[in-house]
Amino acid sequence: MLGIPQTLLSTVFIFVTAGSSLYADGDLANPSFSEPSVSSVQIVATPRSLAHFGSYPMIVYPSSIPGWTLVKGSIDVVNLASQPGYGGSFQDNPQAIDLNGYVGVTPKGCAATVYQDVSMTPGRSYTYTFGLAANTAGEPRVKTVRILWGIPGAKMTLVGRYSVSSAAFQEHHFTVHARGPRSRLELISTTDTMSSYGAYICFSSQEQETKHPSPPTPPASPSKPANPNDDFD
Repeated sequence: MLGIPQTLLSTVFIFVTAGSSLYADGDLANPSFSEPSVSSVQIVATPRSLAHFGSYPMIVYPSSIPGWTLVKGSIDVVNLASQPGYGGSFQDNPQAIDLNGYVGVTPKGCAATVYQDVSMTPGRSYTYTFGLAANTAGEPRVKTVRILWGIPGAKMTLVGRYSVSSAAFQEHHFTVHARGPRSRLELISTTDTMSSYGAYICFSSQEQETKHPSPPTPPASPSKPANPNDDFD
């Protein structure tokens, strides 16, 4: 975020509670971070992160960001058009999140980790599309993100490492395989944790299931030619 102290009077702090809802098969809840709707920026941090900053003016948002759970650092829910250096939206979605929130409220670093648990059909594969852009209002110039995938409570698999330096969204895709009825998508900022200027990320509101083609049907065995010496009734 832009994150200078004099702007905090107009900033809403959202306390994040644990837990996320499971939606229809493979669908992400709130993929474009359109909820809550904001006119500028809202800082999202855990109560523990804000424990030493009680003197800051705050409005406690009554629930978490729908679908997503913040476990580390802080994030910003951003109305993209309100930001200096605006480079456009992703698939006409007006909002995104900055995976580096405001370091002023997270003194140990604001690089965030957020996740969502997704309901899936075991054995199927799913392709997701997301946009990544840089918050160019501050350093570092290159913003970096890791995406992990796996079964909640088990070792996660690296989907990919991504970097971006442009304010214009770049489109990315990845395909994952469901090993159980519930899978976890985890987004991790690897941008300098003491910077309030990270990567903007926003997912497409649609997901596509990867269809595995059925194996070809083997050709029928040729009929045995009739033997003229066979007897017929």
